[in-house]
Amino acid sequence: MEINTEKINMGPAELDWLASALTLSVPLAEKPALKKIISGMAHIELFEYPSGVEIIKEGEEGRDFFVVYSGRLSVKKTLGVEPEEIGRLGKGDFFGEMGFLLSVPRSATVRTEEKCRVFRFEAQELAAVLSGHKALEARIKEVAMERLAKTFRDI
Repeated sequence: MEINTEKINMGPAELDWLASALTLSVPLAEKPALKKIISGMAHIELFEYPSGVEIIKEGEEGRDFFVVYSGRLSVKKTLGVEPEEIGRLGKGDFFGEMGFLLSVPRSATVRTEEKCRVFRFEAQELAAVLSGHKALEARIKEVAMERLAKTFRDI
C-alpha cells in the first residue's frame, strides 16, 4: 500500500518552531547553537499525512526520529491479541526514539487521527545533533525510559 504523503517545503518559521520544540529542556547557553545546527541540516524533512495513515508500524525496522508539527496521532501496541491504544501524540511530541536509541524494530504503531504535519530526522542527522547537545539527548532518553516503563506496567 502506498502512503499518500506530501513533502512540505520548510521555511524559517518551521525550522524556528522545530528548534524551539527540541530545546525545551536544553540549557539556555546551548539553544543558539542547536538552532543553527538544525537550520543547516540537509536531511530533516517535513511531511503532511492525511488522516488514517500509519507512519511507523510495530515490528518494522526503522531508526528515523519524528517530531509532530501539527495534528493528532494515536499510538497502538499489541499487548494481547489485538493492538491497544497506549497513547496519543500532538504538537511538539516526538516518536521513533526506541528504534533510534536501541536499534530495535518499532515498538508501536503510530497512526494519524487527522491531517498531520510531521518532521522526520534521518538517524545519522539526529545522532550528529545529539553528540553536541547532551541535554537534548538526555530528554529523549528520559521519554524513552518513561514509555518503556509504561509498557512493562501494562503487560
